[in-house]
Amino acid sequence: MNAYRSALVIVAMLATCAVALPAAAAPIRVVTAIPDFAVIAEAIGGGEVQAESIIVGNRDVHAVELLPSFFVKIRKAQMYVKVGLDLDLWSQQLIDSSRNSRLVVVDVSSHITPVEVPTFKVDASYGDLHKYGNPHYWLDPAATQPMVEAILAGLVTVAPERAATFRGNADRYLASWDQAMARWSERLAPFRGTRLVSFHRSWPYFAQRYGLEFVAELEPKPGVPPTPTHVATLQELLRSGTVAAILMESYFDDRVPTMLSRTTGVPLVQVPVLVGADPSVSDRTALFDCIVNRLVEALQRQHTGQP
Repeated sequence: MNAYRSALVIVAMLATCAVALPAAAAPIRVVTAIPDFAVIAEAIGGGEVQAESIIVGNRDVHAVELLPSFFVKIRKAQMYVKVGLDLDLWSQQLIDSSRNSRLVVVDVSSHITPVEVPTFKVDASYGDLHKYGNPHYWLDPAATQPMVEAILAGLVTVAPERAATFRGNADRYLASWDQAMARWSERLAPFRGTRLVSFHRSWPYFAQRYGLEFVAELEPKPGVPPTPTHVATLQELLRSGTVAAILMESYFDDRVPTMLSRTTGVPLVQVPVLVGADPSVSDRTALFDCIVNRLVEALQRQHTGQP
């Protein structure tokens, strides 16, 4: 009987201790427009953030089919991170329709100085031209710092008691990022002034960072597919010997750029533009390693005359 009573006392004490222990803080649930923001949010969170992206895989950010599951995700989230600059207009539809009054919305573009802001009135005749400036800022490695600061500010708004932890994680992430940026700058330095063609006008920030010059796009206007007349003009440009490579965003149809490469001898370099768009690209460091390595290898072959 004494043993039985002792056992009851121990169980009661353990139960008391269990009640007294503080409950672990639940992870902050974040939904992002693009996967690059999701990996940054989780890096800042250090295990205290669960982030998922609306766009997954090798997809075009401009046009997204809105699935019912997206609204459910945002209704349950505490924070949403969008690209802004009118790129992901579908994000606002998701936010408005989710009816989540507690949702903290982070527009990362508010921390970016945009380039190519039109000085004229933009209408449909210009194609998919963005009136607030070019929205592909995440393809500038240096834009990672303001991206981190924007997402950090949102997380601190959601959970101010975790601010010190988030700040420390962000600083460590940026310190590692600076080392990677030095590596990419070194690799691309010999190619400053190189002339390139792209499919879409995705690269002005990247070009500005590394001294590259994009002289044409396969799209005659942003968002408009290549036309026979425009393709003929591009063939003439590529045969002139003044363009080193075609840098193509991997989510586009590659039939026209492949034909242009074959008929002109200018190498085609297909690269992912989002985390997860290639099996080897699981984070932003891997993304820019992939872009820089593929471009440099093509330019080196072109310089030495190798096929």
